[in-house]
Order: sequence, then structure tokens, then C-alpha cells
Amino acid sequence: MSVSGGASRLATDFPRIASWSRDDLSAMADDTDAALTDAAVHALPDVQAWDKAHAALLEEVERAAARNEARRPELESLRSETRRAYEHARTLQAQWPVVERALHEARKRFMPFALQSQLQMAANQLHDESEALANAYVEGLTPMDDTVFVRQYLDLRTRHHVRSMLQEQSLGVWPAERARRTLLFHSSSVMSTQPLLQRSAGKRIALPVRVEPKVFFANERTFLSWLSFTVTLSALAAGLLNFGDRVGRVSAALFSLVAVAIMLYALVTYHWRAQAIRNRGSGPYDDRLGPTILSVLLLTAIIVNFVLRFNE
Repeated sequence: MSVSGGASRLATDFPRIASWSRDDLSAMADDTDAALTDAAVHALPDVQAWDKAHAALLEEVERAAARNEARRPELESLRSETRRAYEHARTLQAQWPVVERALHEARKRFMPFALQSQLQMAANQLHDESEALANAYVEGLTPMDDTVFVRQYLDLRTRHHVRSMLQEQSLGVWPAERARRTLLFHSSSVMSTQPLLQRSAGKRIALPVRVEPKVFFANERTFLSWLSFTVTLSALAAGLLNFGDRVGRVSAALFSLVAVAIMLYALVTYHWRAQAIRNRGSGPYDDRLGPTILSVLLLTAIIVNFVLRFNE
């Protein structure tokens, strides 16, 4: 290839250096003039395009840096807040074992076994209260109207059965008498919403009272006390009758009559009270006339004995 042909091709590929002199081209080829080489390189279209892209990237980076710089206070505040939150979380993590133990202690009252124990204690307490109320009503310890007693007793028994069924349900024990208890509660709720019961003349109100055995035992102890006194008086009369004189025999007859009267009174009173307790009668159980008459008879026999003895 000739020199003129090579120069023509170089001028075609790189039109910007077509006007350069031979000395400039030789200096660029020999790389003796760095400024000339740099100018030649930057005169290339691709290099100029790269320079423009580089300048655009620099501007974009500067804008991003400016935005980041503007956000520096916000980022610093967020960093400080994050640090404080982390330190607070570490403090709470250190306190958590103590709080967990306290929570476990507080939850013990609401554990299943604790709740079942509370239900059982509440049911037993209501049962005792209802029995005490019934015994006081039957024995006449506290004067109370029939309707008031029925209301109070039904309320106590209803709450007792509710707690008992809740306890059985929590233990998985659901007896076959569920329908009967449900009917009982429905009837109790209906009675509790109705007005006060009106007691008709000559008609008793059925009271759901379970009479304790100790009530019958108290009646028997009273009868045995009267019987013991009768035996003592009869022994005195028998002694006077067997070993006494005429006045002694008269006194023995009087004491025997008083002993028989006391025995009959004790026997009749015992049977009457037993029947009244069994039928849940309302009394009265405080008989004042009978003991008064017996005391007068005994006092009369003693006075007659003294009168006959002093007149002998």
C-alpha cells in the first residue's frame, strides 16, 4: 500500500486528523507529544460519547450525594433511635426472667387444679350455708317467714348445684341425671322470678329441706333426760313405799303419780316432735305449759309430804 493511499484511508476513518501535518502525525505515532496524543484520542467520537456519559454519571452521583447529605440529620436521628430501641430491648430481655416468674406465680390461681379447688370450696360453703339455714328454720332458732325461707334456700341450693355441675364438667364427669338437674334449674329460675308465694289457708308449702339426723338425736336426748328424771323419782317412790310408814306410803303414791305423769308427757311429746320433724312442721317446739304443770304437781307432792310429816 502506498503512503498516499494509507493517508487517504486514515483521513477517511479519522476526518479530524486529515488536516494534520506530517510532523504532527509522526509525533503522535512516536508518542513524543502527550498533549497531542490526548487531544487526538479525545477527538474520537466514541471517546467523546464516553466523556459525556461519564460527565452525566458524575452529575447523577453528585445529586445522589446531595440528597444523602440532606438526609444525614434524619439518618443520624434514626440511628440514635435504633440504638436506644436496641438498648431498651436488651434491658427488657434482662428483666424478662423476673417478670416471667411473677407471671407464673400470678397464673397459679387460674390453673385448672386451682379453679377446680375454688369451685369445690365454693360448692361446699354454699351447701353448709343452706343446711345451716334449713336447720335454723326447722329448729325455730331464727324466726323467718315461709316465703322468705323458700327464696333464700332455693337461691343457695341453685348456686350450689351450678358450681357442682361446673366442677363435674371440668373433670369430665357428666352424670346421667343431667336432664333432671336441668329441669330443677329451670323450675328454680321460674320460681325466683315469680312474686312472693301466697300461702293458702289450710295448705302447707312443700319445703325442699333435708332434715339432719342430729335433729332427731336432739329429740331423743330430750326424751332420755325426762326418762332419767322419771326413773329417779320412781326409785324414790319405791323406797318410800317399801320402807316408809303411813306418811311415806302416801308420799310414795303422790311421787308415783307425778312420775307416771312425767313419763306420759315425755313419751307423747317425743312422738309428737318426731312426727313434726319428719313432716317438716313449723312448730312450736317450745312447750311451756307441760313442764309448768309437772313442776306444780311435783311441788304439790313435796308440800303434802312435809305437811303430813309435821302433822303426824
